[in-house]
Amino acid sequence: MPLLDVPPELDRSKPTLAAYLRRRASDLDVAGAIERTLAREAGPADQRRFRLMLFALDNPAVCLASTGSATPFSRRSPRGRERMLLRWARSREPHLRSAFQTLKRMAAYFFFTVHDASGAVPNAALFDFPRPWQAPPRPAPPANPDNPIRPLEVMTDSVMEADAVVVGSGAGGSVVAALLAQSGRKVVVLEAGEALAEADYGHDEGEGFERMFLKAGLLASEDVGIAVVAGRVLGGGTTVNWMTCFRPSARVLSQWAEASGVPGLTGIGLQHSLDEVERRLNVGREEGALNAHNERLVRGAKALGWHYAFQPRN
Repeated sequence: MPLLDVPPELDRSKPTLAAYLRRRASDLDVAGAIERTLAREAGPADQRRFRLMLFALDNPAVCLASTGSATPFSRRSPRGRERMLLRWARSREPHLRSAFQTLKRMAAYFFFTVHDASGAVPNAALFDFPRPWQAPPRPAPPANPDNPIRPLEVMTDSVMEADAVVVGSGAGGSVVAALLAQSGRKVVVLEAGEALAEADYGHDEGEGFERMFLKAGLLASEDVGIAVVAGRVLGGGTTVNWMTCFRPSARVLSQWAEASGVPGLTGIGLQHSLDEVERRLNVGREEGALNAHNERLVRGAKALGWHYAFQPRN
């Protein structure tokens, strides 16, 4: 985390940046935030791996083998610690690379989302985040006023009758549930997260990740090389992710068909299904208004003779 010599003139010209450069992770209890999140979101196996990673940081044998010096991480200078982590990041040993990714992502995530003693997020000011979002005075009308969604919160053992149970209300589960219901089946959809409406959304990034994302937004691939942004809220990924609606290209569909052994992925039937999904989601390009930085991209593309287009969205 930032720990630099700050020139005095920066305090006068850019006090927010100066404060950021002086701020330590310990000033915000980042380690405590990581510990609390792991206790809440991680299973025993993940917690055990995290403890082993911390043990490795201060194990002289591991330090010697990975960096050429047996000095434990806790006894190194800040620049020595940085060099050690960078060696892990570039290591040929996949476990060390995964350990670096875990430490980097968790430390950086909490450094920019945790609150200080006053309840503010001090590092948010550095990025000129807008003032907290305010819910509209009148809630938006339901998307389906004739049959609005009325979630049932199950707090005790209950018995329900259904022809089908769909686990997850995201892009896959919601479509399957809708098709089953359309065919006359009684369907129960199970969702681990909350049912949130527009008025429930706040402007606190950390709170949003805790309430709406699987593992509080820290889910990743097995080697921690790819972050997996999965929703834990009614609507799943369709609620938390961007609204871009690209169709898979012919090349990608061919790869999927070959890898899965499902030749229908390249057939006309899938294209008809995509037509229906786009119709139901009102996918289009009509709302593609450009903001300032996208206008610059368009000007640059035109100057270079590059193709550009508006993203289809719902």
